[in-house]
Amino acid sequence: MASTSEPSSTATELAAHAHGVSFTYPGGRVALRAVSARFASGRVSAIVGPNGSGKSTLLAMIGRRVRASTGRVEYASPAMELGFAAQHAELDPEMTGRELLDLFAALAGVRADERRTDVARAIESFALGAFVDTWVGRMSGGMRRRVHLAISTLGSPAMWLLDEPTTGLDPAGRALLEGAMAARTRQGASVVLATHELGFAERVAQHVVFLASGANAHEGAMRDILEEYGSLDRAYEAVVGDTAPAESSLRAGHGGGGGGRRRRHA
Repeated sequence: MASTSEPSSTATELAAHAHGVSFTYPGGRVALRAVSARFASGRVSAIVGPNGSGKSTLLAMIGRRVRASTGRVEYASPAMELGFAAQHAELDPEMTGRELLDLFAALAGVRADERRTDVARAIESFALGAFVDTWVGRMSGGMRRRVHLAISTLGSPAMWLLDEPTTGLDPAGRALLEGAMAARTRQGASVVLATHELGFAERVAQHVVFLASGANAHEGAMRDILEEYGSLDRAYEAVVGDTAPAESSLRAGHGGGGGGRRRRHA
């Protein structure tokens, strides 16, 4: 498979385009090397690669949480709203899920007259009703993860960015996440996830970016990759040159922390 920065299928409206972005940490460790990738509206994109390949760094760069050392990220709109669910972020244990949703809706700039509806939608999307009024400190890891994901959808951002979103979720939680992702793309949003779970990515994504050692290994449409290789696992082994991670070993992780969404204006 030839390396390319262009999806092999015709993309819908472009939501974001990373142009040759690089990132070097203080001390000189290079996380990304001239990575280019396109993320379209109305589809799910998966960023996959080994540990240390730069998946989370690229996602954080798209989410305006880190600035590229070189290169740039362009958006369909300079003031595009982004929802970001980090892999590890903390929620206040002395607040209830509903209090956190109300707080983050306000911080996201949701108008007061729309806040109740938006919070109710987030609660329904992740089936939080049975425990949303429980203190976070008394929730299980999976419950906290669902609250965390719900927070990142507040305001219906045009791009929803998810770092290892299945961490700590049971099958019911994963089904809710899949449903929420499908709902967001039907409404025209771009959903981008960084993940080790290749089976999950194969099921939900229409577009894949492979990273290896902080650089592009390949970018393409999921249907083309599956047609050529038969599965994302086989494509991963061929393109990245590394054995695909066993999903059973990844499910042992536990959810934690929270997240939110950041507003940026031109």
